[in-house]
Amino acid sequence: MTAAIDFNAGGYRFKDLLREGIVSSRGDLNYKQTRLGFPRPIKIGLSAAWYPKSEVHAWLAERAALRDRPANSESEKRPARERSRRLR
Repeated sequence: MTAAIDFNAGGYRFKDLLREGIVSSRGDLNYKQTRLGFPRPIKIGLSAAWYPKSEVHAWLAERAALRDRPANSESEKRPARERSRRLR
């Protein structure tokens, strides 16, 4: 994540991410971290993690920018998956 951490803005704990609807479960959080670039936490204890709001909001803004991007030519769309030979 390239955004500077603004510690004065506060942060989220996992339960806050759930309450805000940013993640729906720990599995969803893990998926977003490994596949979608969601920020990793700052460990503040043995079993406590803190997600800076500045990083989370920057990630959400990045995702919104992807959504709001105008549709490009047909060649940039992802090709349809081919069926497996076993299914034919």
